[in-house]
Amino acid sequence: MGNDLHLVKAVVGELADHGFDVAVFGGWAEELLGVAPPWQHRDIDLMLYLNDLQQLDRFVGLRGEVEAKRYSHKRAFVQAGTLVELFLAVREDGGLKTTFWDSLAYTWPGSRPVTRRNLPVVPVEVVNAYRRDYDKIQTARPQA
Repeated sequence: MGNDLHLVKAVVGELADHGFDVAVFGGWAEELLGVAPPWQHRDIDLMLYLNDLQQLDRFVGLRGEVEAKRYSHKRAFVQAGTLVELFLAVREDGGLKTTFWDSLAYTWPGSRPVTRRNLPVVPVEVVNAYRRDYDKIQTARPQA
C-alpha cells in the first residue's frame, strides 16, 4: 500500500479504533481542503487531540516509534512504509494548544474538524495558521 487516501483512512481508522481523536493535517489536509492540488505525499501528518500521553506513547511504541521525531509537540511511526507524524494538540481554556520544541506555546484557531472524503480534516484556518507561522515555529527549534 502506497501513501494514498486508502492508507490515510486506514491510519485514521486505526487511531480512532484505539480511542484517539485525530484529524488530517499537513499536506493531506491541504489537498483535501482544496488549498493545494493533488501531489505525491511523502508522509501523513495528523493532528491528535491529546487526552492521554501515556496511552499514545504505548500505541506508538508498539508500532516502532521514530525516535528522531519525538518532541513535546509530536510523535511518529511508520505504517506501510510511510512516515506518520502526529502533531499533539491539547484542549485547554476552550481552545487548542501545542507546545513546540518545549518552549513555544502555540494556540490554534478554535474550529472543529470538517469532513472531507469521509475523513476528519483540520479546518482551513488551521492549515493557513500553520503556513503563516511556520517560520516562527521553526525559529523556536533548539539548535543542535
